[in-house]
Amino acid sequence: MIRARIRFVLCLPLICSTAAVIPASAQHFEQMEGALTQVAAGRNEVWGLDGSEIYRFNANSKKFAKIKGSLAQIAVGGGTLTQLDEVWGINSSGDVYRYDFSTKSLVFIAGGKECPTCFPVAYSQIAAGPGYEDSCHPYEIWGLNNFGTVRYNYCSSQFDTISNPSGISFAQIATAGGDVWALSPTSGTKKGVTTNVWEYAPAYDGWFVGGFSVGDSLEFTQITVGVNDVWGISKGAEGQACWFPWAPSDYISDMSGGCWLTAQVATGGDGVWAIYSISGANGLIARWDFQQAGFSSPFSLTSPALQIAVGSGAGVWAVDSSDRVYTFVRP
Repeated sequence: MIRARIRFVLCLPLICSTAAVIPASAQHFEQMEGALTQVAAGRNEVWGLDGSEIYRFNANSKKFAKIKGSLAQIAVGGGTLTQLDEVWGINSSGDVYRYDFSTKSLVFIAGGKECPTCFPVAYSQIAAGPGYEDSCHPYEIWGLNNFGTVRYNYCSSQFDTISNPSGISFAQIATAGGDVWALSPTSGTKKGVTTNVWEYAPAYDGWFVGGFSVGDSLEFTQITVGVNDVWGISKGAEGQACWFPWAPSDYISDMSGGCWLTAQVATGGDGVWAIYSISGANGLIARWDFQQAGFSSPFSLTSPALQIAVGSGAGVWAVDSSDRVYTFVRP
């Protein structure tokens, strides 16, 4: 069954309102040693890329240590206090690798059963999160490649092909909390609403259009899955990006929140965070305050923020336009 409830944040033209939640003055983003172009956080692991070079954060030294290998994208997630996060990545050729903590090395993972005798499988994205459905999926590892969508099977140690909706391809996939969501370049329709958001239903081994019960069509440019909700960035009027928080059920409720020129939204056990621009200021960072139902006063980095990663215990991390890396600290 579809379990999507969008808590809709109303978009207002030109002027958007937000609850003024003032963080404690001691809370801030602290710059860490080193440079990164991409960062990923899980329960107990933080990894990053500097171009194609791979780095793993050492909590004892508070430094990033270089890992042998080369990747273009990295995904971290699914860990607990006693169980390590899974770390997966894709190199510039579209090959998939999984980090083996016992050998401390990246291990090549075959692309899957899509077409063993034809041209190679090339991946464009990998996603990692916890799994709860069965013993063959203790983690949810999903990938998008030139054949479609795949899900890693830990029993067979290979990827299984998951059929996309008829005539639909996916541009992005996201997983956390055992849920899997995807975005397609083209849209589907449910209850009179057109949307490009899809939810995977394990019981049916298939995809469903995200559930709505309002009369407006909603299309998204990015989606991220949290612990018990899903957030996205919508195509707003004149290219504005707006906020749409999701939670389990099958309707949208108006939360009367904010609407900014949003660059990225990220969510996890460490909260919901975003990079946005407003009133001529670019690359600001804000946190959603659930008690206030609004966004915090902005945090700024030395240079405008370009990427933010929210873990499920490993904290909140950001990278700015000068490749400086930061973590959020609460003294």
